[in-house]
Amino acid sequence: TAALLHQGIPGEPLAIGTEWKHEEQLGIPNHGEAKWVLDCSFTGFKDYEGRPLALVKFKGTLQGAFHENLGVAESPGVAFMIPSVRGLTLIDTENRRIISTVMKLEGKLKSLGLPGAAEDETAPIKQTLTLSLLGIDEK
Repeated sequence: TAALLHQGIPGEPLAIGTEWKHEEQLGIPNHGEAKWVLDCSFTGFKDYEGRPLALVKFKGTLQGAFHENLGVAESPGVAFMIPSVRGLTLIDTENRRIISTVMKLEGKLKSLGLPGAAEDETAPIKQTLTLSLLGIDEK
């Protein structure tokens, strides 16, 4: 979730049209790691209930592998090669926090010794992930 929200948004004020590249290693200790490579751009504002929300669009890739237990030889797991990551993020500029992200992932998963699957068996993945805090009031 932290990686989904972070996206390397620069700390300084941005002009509409500003672009940046974000690369980030994501790891789960004892299980594996993945890497995002995203091209991001600040495209403007969207009005939500009278609040201006900054709109950031991104596209890129996600690759990595996770295992049941990296400390065990030949531990079963899954690799993922997702060459198409696209999405958008809405940022509440007044509170300086990301409040919504929608991300579409298209690629494939590969078995790394999973029970019931042939070694190197692949399966397509086409998934939309949504994380939204819209409508949640801070108290």
